[in-house]
Amino acid sequence: MRIFQKIRERNDHKLLVLFDQAIVSGSNFIMGILVARFLGIEQFGIFGFIYLIYLFGLGLQQAFFVIPLYSLGVAFGGIKQKAYLDSLLFLQLLTAIIFSVVCVVALIIFPFDFSLEIVQFSSLIGVTSFFILVQDFIRRLFLYKRELKDVLALDFIAYGSQLVFLSAFVFADNLQLKTCLMVVCVSMFLAVVYGFYKIEKPQFSIKKIKEIFLIHWSYSKWLLARAILTYSSGNFFIIAAGTILGPVAIGAIKMGQNLHGVINVFFLAVENHVPIVTASLYKKNGKQAMYSYLRSTSLKSIAICSFFGVAVLVFSGWLISSLYGSEYQIYSYVLIWFAIINLLVCISMPFRFALRTFEKTSDLFLATVFTAVFGLLFAYPLIQNFQLYGVLMGLLISQLIMIACLSYSVFFRQKSIA
Repeated sequence: MRIFQKIRERNDHKLLVLFDQAIVSGSNFIMGILVARFLGIEQFGIFGFIYLIYLFGLGLQQAFFVIPLYSLGVAFGGIKQKAYLDSLLFLQLLTAIIFSVVCVVALIIFPFDFSLEIVQFSSLIGVTSFFILVQDFIRRLFLYKRELKDVLALDFIAYGSQLVFLSAFVFADNLQLKTCLMVVCVSMFLAVVYGFYKIEKPQFSIKKIKEIFLIHWSYSKWLLARAILTYSSGNFFIIAAGTILGPVAIGAIKMGQNLHGVINVFFLAVENHVPIVTASLYKKNGKQAMYSYLRSTSLKSIAICSFFGVAVLVFSGWLISSLYGSEYQIYSYVLIWFAIINLLVCISMPFRFALRTFEKTSDLFLATVFTAVFGLLFAYPLIQNFQLYGVLMGLLISQLIMIACLSYSVFFRQKSIA
């Protein structure tokens, strides 16, 4: 609380965003530990698979709403901005409803052989996805408007209540997969209620909604395609692992991702701050000023990412035994792979920010096409021949392909941009 008070007194936007992201990622980290430890690796794998569905929806939302908002929102001011944000809110609610319905129908029509529970909980999964998407959009809206007190309150309700409810079920010795999903659903619902209480009463105009839809569609159509392909490349390896190796494999992968989740605090804070500053610098001072800022930010990011990666590896044995239990110990090698994968993700970030600022989102799409083609062609052979090592190898190679494509686009294809 003293640290939080100092951050508020300094009114440091970056530190406040980082503090908020620590709440989100820290809560998800603890939740992952509770689910993994008390439900076992197989149920944890099924829970992780369900979260892949939510991540798909969040990826689409990021592409169509959040990225354009951060890059294009500065062009709207005063009354125009109010109408712009109100129209986005309407479009987002409509999109969240459509996604949740499609989610339920898809889970019923295409049952997953490795877990009948996914089909049984399809309605709950669909409703939960709606509240997750709405809560995330309201959070991004508050971040964009720099209403950071509301961001902190929103996330504290959403994620703090999750930990309280989950702890209660653990204490009562009644933690099950269904109760975990219900906890997420209820906590996100409470946060959404708070969010709508704080949002100024929206006013909708069909004409304006159509205009904003077309603006975002023009900007993000390639980003949407990229989001779908990203899911088909990186996450496809995890889905294929569940199909071929079973939910235990997904549980092992999610354990590795969760232990390295601390770095996501930094990644997501960067994602919420750096693109806005990048777009503003480019608009005011040109490409070289933007490049200088991204170069400086990248070096700091790589140093921080490397430090956290090494720290997790050094204490890997103790962390796995203490947090997850002995049954996860045989998968400790997963942490080495994710340390390298996270470093590659860190290296690719400035290239993505630059291309978004140049509004060359088609190049982001093309880069993802290459990784998706690689995933679709090689996922099953790699997993069949190398088991879990094949999954990790595929995720790492996908990141290398992404970096090669993005760096070529920024340094060669876009060099004529002023």
